Amino acid sequence: MMIDTDVQELTDHIVAAARLRTEIAPFESDMTLTRDGGTVFYAVDTNIVLLFLDPKDRGPLRDGLGGFTHIFPSDSGEEGIAEALAAALTRYIIYRTNTFVRDDQAISLPLLLLDGHDAEVRHAYDRFIVRSEGDVEQARTQLNLLKDELEWAVAAENVSERVERIKSSARTLLERLYFDNSHGALARKMGSLLSGGRLARLSVVGERFAQAVGLERSQAIRQAFLPAHDLMASVEENRLRFEWDRRLRAYKKVQGKSVAIDAGALTRLEIVNSKLREHKIRICLITADSSMISACSSYVPEGTDTDFSQLYLRHPRAFLAADEVLTPANLSAAKQIGGNGIMINWLDTLLADLTSDNGPSLDELGSRAAGDNRSLLKERVQQVVSIDNNAIGTLVTDWSAHTQAIQAEHAATSNLAQEELQRTIGQVNFDQLDAALDLVQLALSKESEKTWDDYYRAVVRTGFDLLHAQSEGPGRRRRRMAPAVNFQSFTHARDFVREVIAARGVMRFGPGEIEERLALIEAQGGSYAVLLAYAVLFADDGRWHVALLTAKRAMAVHQIYDRHKKAQDGDTFVPEAVRNRVSGREACYCAAVAQRMMARSLGDFDKSHEYLKRARDALRARDNHLSSPQDTETRFRAEELACSTSRLLFQRYRLKPDTEALARLVVEARRLQLLAFEIAAQARDISDEWSRLVVERSALANLFTLHALDESQVGQSWDETFVQAARRFLELTRSENLTGAFPETDLSKIIGIFAEARFSNPDRNRRRLLSRDLFIFENEMMHDDNAPLMPYDHARYKDLISLSRRALDREV
Repeated sequence: MMIDTDVQELTDHIVAAARLRTEIAPFESDMTLTRDGGTVFYAVDTNIVLLFLDPKDRGPLRDGLGGFTHIFPSDSGEEGIAEALAAALTRYIIYRTNTFVRDDQAISLPLLLLDGHDAEVRHAYDRFIVRSEGDVEQARTQLNLLKDELEWAVAAENVSERVERIKSSARTLLERLYFDNSHGALARKMGSLLSGGRLARLSVVGERFAQAVGLERSQAIRQAFLPAHDLMASVEENRLRFEWDRRLRAYKKVQGKSVAIDAGALTRLEIVNSKLREHKIRICLITADSSMISACSSYVPEGTDTDFSQLYLRHPRAFLAADEVLTPANLSAAKQIGGNGIMINWLDTLLADLTSDNGPSLDELGSRAAGDNRSLLKERVQQVVSIDNNAIGTLVTDWSAHTQAIQAEHAATSNLAQEELQRTIGQVNFDQLDAALDLVQLALSKESEKTWDDYYRAVVRTGFDLLHAQSEGPGRRRRRMAPAVNFQSFTHARDFVREVIAARGVMRFGPGEIEERLALIEAQGGSYAVLLAYAVLFADDGRWHVALLTAKRAMAVHQIYDRHKKAQDGDTFVPEAVRNRVSGREACYCAAVAQRMMARSLGDFDKSHEYLKRARDALRARDNHLSSPQDTETRFRAEELACSTSRLLFQRYRLKPDTEALARLVVEARRLQLLAFEIAAQARDISDEWSRLVVERSALANLFTLHALDESQVGQSWDETFVQAARRFLELTRSENLTGAFPETDLSKIIGIFAEARFSNPDRNRRRLLSRDLFIFENEMMHDDNAPLMPYDHARYKDLISLSRRALDREV
């Protein structure tokens, strides 16, 4: 019985070893190509970035999840092995791949991010930032509760017990901030990764990679890295994308947005490699996605005799073939295992007798072959066990020997983090509990500040390149317009923001220029103006959560400035002239817009109104500082209209009103339409052109949205004012001289179709074109795997499509 158990256990380990050997084989082919004068560059999937950030959660196998670096069955009881392997492998991938020597010069190029993966990385970073701020806010709330508890605990009978519990809770709060996989820690690691320039979008680094491969092959790199630039190339790209989407859906359990993203990434990977193959240049995607690997294994590209996975995909475990992974550079020579091809030699020796003669191949073993192959393997393993009854123990011991160096290094790194934590906690004297709680509160503030500072630094150092959502593809429509923030007092911020928005994600700033521009902004408006500029850019990027948090940080900075002004103290850390320019008004306005965009309940609209009220209070307090306070009041009225319209839409589509409630909504919609006409007219008097056009467009969009809500009006005759409004809205959204700075959004597209169909009486040819546009928009909406910005958007769009068709079908 013991023999049978050993046979089964050893068989499972042999299968795992064979699988690892097959995963390493493609990396060997990369080394062969390099030795033959070729070049291999690596791109990374989002899961590799996340594995680097959090090896503790994603390396070991837990409850069927993770397990990216879980090699042998015996690793199940040793999570430290998988965690250390994950840390070592991803550290090697991030910092050692795409680095080489050319003409005696060390060259370090970033890892590439393919189409869609750049957006996934950015979304992950935003998620860490937002959640880390939530963690800090939650900790502050708990800390305040502890302070309240302390006040009455001293009068309680069991005072010592209660105080000890408060001490323990405060310590736990502090420790939670420094966990290596807390949201704040993950955000800071991501910030360091991006600030260090280790990741870059493929489409923007062609020149850097071209210089690295030498003059003869440089033009090939430049051309291959560019996105499709003509009709035929776009058609072929769409065909390949469709094929990859089909293959992935056959293998992926989870459908949706991730499939579309991966299909886009694999399409780009195939196109680039097809252009570079003859130049002995290869781009490989490192991924731990087993379903993607399986889908790629089923496809052999034209002109090759090897499947796509073997050619261009690499599992992170493949890099165990690199000796540097198993022999960390910071360990002494005496502790290193030494030798070349350590892992390959060990695996080949281990598997040699079992795969020789008529035995199963490595591929068959690696895929956990069943039936005859498995039986034959068991027979051979039985022979091994009969000769050496400690064979499984030897294998596990050998594996442990190979991994002990990286476990030691990982433990040392973890110990450094723990020492930092203990130093921080050691500064807090929990016996003086009042002071201790104040220090914990200070630590919370510092934690939040550091995380956000790293985030903004990453944005600056990447030049709004990786972190700018407009990189997601040519022709991509914004979900919404950026807030019409008035930068009257901060002209440097105004010019910078408008340049970035008008560039539509294609940055033209030279090295260090962004830092210089931000320095000018700060000199004029302090950190308040910098944060306000960031908030508008994040909003333009569709990252409303981050925009709201950034606007709130700007509001907090204003409060600090205001305290200094009222106290009239001698603190000059911000010049008085700068503090006097800051009223906090525009940060509150920006927060109101962002809060409305994020609304998921009627209560959220109340929060938006509260931010707008604070903006109005600031306007009344400082209107003498504005050249035209009426312009600002018009902007605020337009935002009130937008918020009221959104509230109606939420009630109409999310709360499913009864007939009586719906009738009340229609009455309110008619009232708001009159207000929309009034605001649109007032907007044309706003002195700043940018604000004027944004506010007018917003008011008209809400006018037609409200008109569509009152379905009883559709099909009846209309007032001439609607015809003029429709004409003006189409001018604002389609005019050549405006669309560069004010690009089309999803909402403006469908409202434009509705307004033209309803109020312009188009001829037969124009109706046909509008019907085509409707079909395209509806098809895009149906196949858009992204969640809608507002929870009622899809229902609203469906109604607008239906009403547009009804208008187009009426008799000319």
